[in-house]
Amino acid sequence: MIVTATTTDAIGKIRKYVTLSNGDTIVWKFSSEPSTALLNQMETQYLALHQYDYVQTEIISIYDNIEAIRDFILKVKATPTVTLAQYNTYLGLKPWYEQTVIRYFVYKLATGLANKKGITLNNLTETTVLQALRDWVVATNGEVIKRVIGNGLNL
Repeated sequence: MIVTATTTDAIGKIRKYVTLSNGDTIVWKFSSEPSTALLNQMETQYLALHQYDYVQTEIISIYDNIEAIRDFILKVKATPTVTLAQYNTYLGLKPWYEQTVIRYFVYKLATGLANKKGITLNNLTETTVLQALRDWVVATNGEVIKRVIGNGLNL
């Protein structure tokens, strides 16, 4: 830590302009001259609070696996009476991450449609959610499905 400047304002408060070990420059205001130990303690606290400020946020989207979602929708359109057993068999043929994407997609789309009155869900069992979404997918035009889902889905 480097104290780059010290000033006193109109009401007598001491301002310390400090460049910290991580490169941040900040101003601390004190009623009296701070000790070096206090400045070091404040730097440690500041660095602990701000250690993740410059970490790049990772954007995670199920649409990174849009092909798995597309294949699932086409499967449902091709098999309008798909049962939970057939659905689980279909998922069993997929890698675990595609299974997760499809299950999450089914849940989120069904609950989203239920909130917008697109479908009715009596409960959130896997069977009920799958059947409601299956019936909606079968009854809905592909262009409407693309508009609802978006994200480059090509049916």
